[in-house]
Amino acid sequence: MGPFVLPAAGKGAKVYAIEINPDACACLRENIRINRLEGQITVIQDDFENLFHMLNSVKSSEKLVNTAFSDLSVCLNPENLEYEIIQVPENGFDRAIVPTPYGMDHFLGEISKLVRKEGYIHFYTFKAESQIPGLINEYEKMGLEVELYRRTGNVAPGISRWVFDLKK
Repeated sequence: MGPFVLPAAGKGAKVYAIEINPDACACLRENIRINRLEGQITVIQDDFENLFHMLNSVKSSEKLVNTAFSDLSVCLNPENLEYEIIQVPENGFDRAIVPTPYGMDHFLGEISKLVRKEGYIHFYTFKAESQIPGLINEYEKMGLEVELYRRTGNVAPGISRWVFDLKK
C-alpha cells in the first residue's frame, strides 16, 4: 500500500489508505512519520468491502453514494480506538488507486461510485493476457474510458498483474 500512497501524498494529495492488515498499517504509519506526511494520509485499518457496506447502510435517501461518506465514522487504529469521520468531496474523489487482491475485481464498480465525473481510477487486477480485450469492453460498458493499460509483472504461469488507468 505504501508504494501507492506515499508518492501521491508527497505531491500534496490528501490520501485515505484502506488496509485490513494491521502489520501493513503499522508499517505505513511509520513510513508516514519518516517521510513527514502526517496530515496528508489517513490510514484506515479495515476491509474496503466492510466500509462500503457500512456506507450503504447509512445512506438515508436517494443521494449519490459518495455524499453519505461524510456521515461514516471509521476506525483508524483498533488498538487505540481512534475514530475519524471520512469527508468526501461533494462530487467525489479526484482519483482512486486500487491495488485489489486477487479475485476482487468487483470492487471497481463500488469504487467508481466514489470518484467524480472526469476523475481517474488506477485499477490493478490479475488476468491472463487473453482476458484483457474483454476487460476493456467491460470497463467501457461501465462508463469508464481506458486511457492506458499495461502489464506490471507476472504472478503465475499465464497470469499477470495489470494496471488500467480509467477515466470516469
